[in-house]
Amino acid sequence: MLKWTEDYQGWTNWETWNTKLMMDNERGLYDESRKIVERFRTRPAQGVTSLENWAIQMIIGPENARAIQDAQEWNDIPQEERLDYHYEDLKERNEQAADIVNSLGFGPNTEDSEPSIIDPNKVNWYEIFESILQDIEEEERYEQGLPPSWQEQPDPDKPGDLTLPDSWSGVR
Repeated sequence: MLKWTEDYQGWTNWETWNTKLMMDNERGLYDESRKIVERFRTRPAQGVTSLENWAIQMIIGPENARAIQDAQEWNDIPQEERLDYHYEDLKERNEQAADIVNSLGFGPNTEDSEPSIIDPNKVNWYEIFESILQDIEEEERYEQGLPPSWQEQPDPDKPGDLTLPDSWSGVR
């Protein structure tokens, strides 16, 4: 098993984390990513390539297009007409808090926006493939009535490792 450098929310980087997050947050994308991994579970190199190609088309491409469009729409508004809705909401709820935020230099942000673009070359596709495969294997263990792979089995030869029988549930 490969070891990953965990630099962003337990993932290699922001691009990997964000891609997997989007993959998991929409049922259709989630199901399709699992189908790809299941189809190629014994041929991971081909599976990684297939997963990457699919994700670029179905997730990264549309997400990057949306981010660019959002930034363009914001930047097309003359700066003096832009409103920071988060700041305006805070000001409406608690004007004193808004004044404090403003005095600290964190007032309304009406600067031009740069889109957060996902570079598919920075995504750790192997990490995503392995993560999905581990989820599939854990589900299979569950369906077989086995404990999760991360759960250590009690060693009856070690003191304190024994599980009490159900009939002892009231005994302390």
